[in-house]
Amino acid sequence: MINYDIQLKVAAVQFEPVWFNAHETVTKMIKMIEEASANGAKLIGFPECSVPGYFFNVWTEAPLVSHAKYDVLLTQNCLELGDSEMKRLMKAALDNNIYVVTGYVEREGGSKYMSNVIIDDSGKLILSRRKLKPTDAERIFCGEGSGDDLKVVETPIGILGTTNCFEHTQPLITYAMNSLHEQIHIASWPGCKNNLPAFIYNCYEASKSFTQVYAMQTQTYTIMSSIILGDKGFEFFGDHLDEYFIKGGGEAQIYSPFGDLLCEPLPDDQEGIVYADIDLNNIFTAKSYLDPVGQYSRPDVFCLNINKNPNPHTVVTNESKNMDKLDVINKAFAEEYEQ
Repeated sequence: MINYDIQLKVAAVQFEPVWFNAHETVTKMIKMIEEASANGAKLIGFPECSVPGYFFNVWTEAPLVSHAKYDVLLTQNCLELGDSEMKRLMKAALDNNIYVVTGYVEREGGSKYMSNVIIDDSGKLILSRRKLKPTDAERIFCGEGSGDDLKVVETPIGILGTTNCFEHTQPLITYAMNSLHEQIHIASWPGCKNNLPAFIYNCYEASKSFTQVYAMQTQTYTIMSSIILGDKGFEFFGDHLDEYFIKGGGEAQIYSPFGDLLCEPLPDDQEGIVYADIDLNNIFTAKSYLDPVGQYSRPDVFCLNINKNPNPHTVVTNESKNMDKLDVINKAFAEEYEQ
């Protein structure tokens, strides 16, 4: 039985990472986790690729140049599930009694993925997933996920889910997440304002619209978090970045299941946290108007088929699944901190 009788305060972040420096970026995130907890939040959402920062260079550099200039440093500063930097985020969640949801660049073997994790308030990893399809130039650096990455997790504060950036433009992804009865969604974005005279020119405003529509289509409380591209970013990436991008891009916001804005927006070039008190009972009212996977659906006309089986490069008999991997990490974490 799904519990809707839940009330809590949630937080959305906009911040500038310490570019391609995992340790310093995590240090900065921990301070924001502590601040959100001190202000009463039980959940905090961070942007796409928070650690070690979104690779804006992939849009402005030729592929060979981009690989030569950035690939080693980026890969060295990616996170692996359960590594020392991720454990610092897990410890921060534990110490501050708060759920932490963040995007990050994941390294597995020699490859990179645009991933998300959800850490509960006891410091346990309870969900790990990868972006199904990196968008356009992002595919130069990162691989893709599988149908198994469309998932949610049931928690005492609600059913939580998260996806990245232009995944929110994909109607089938939205429908799949809705079918899992998600209640709180964390929408992680890179946050970009640019000078390009093309479709992506409107990406900054469009991303807010897509997130608002996601909240309305799924009847979820939707937490939008984004990266800021500031002075340090322009210094780090350099090489005519200002020909393509504009400083700023922060768009932290929290949307109701009706699509209402629940926060006063921060200036888009200002780091900070916005908060909202939410009541999951309000989802009932939203779904009484429309529930695309319930009373407002037509499964006799169309339905969605999802292949949840990953296509591995190597098949090993009795290979442990993703959640088994998380169990191993969580056990080691609990032993380390004597839980």
